[in-house]
Amino acid sequence: MTDAMQVKEALQLRHDEISKWLGDNAPYVVADQKHLDENTPERAYWHYGYKAALSDVLALAPSPAALDPVTVEAIERQYFYTGEPGDHEAIKAAFRALIGHPAPTGDGK
Repeated sequence: MTDAMQVKEALQLRHDEISKWLGDNAPYVVADQKHLDENTPERAYWHYGYKAALSDVLALAPSPAALDPVTVEAIERQYFYTGEPGDHEAIKAAFRALIGHPAPTGDGK
């Protein structure tokens, strides 16, 4: 199993666990959307939880040395390409910056 597959599997498992917990313990949150109200504890906790999720994803990111350019391009094709030229360019650039791989130059270098 590749690093990318392991990361996706770990993220999917955590997503499913949280979805079940929310369904069992707080099904009203989908309708209430109190995290959208300014200056509320719900909004602060939402941002804290989102930051924690981003930290978890960053911790799961494979080291740059573990990904060769062919693997990086395969991940981009699978997750970022929607069929239109230029789609998700900013996300792809951020992904490449995160893993330490420069964008292809198009001149074979």
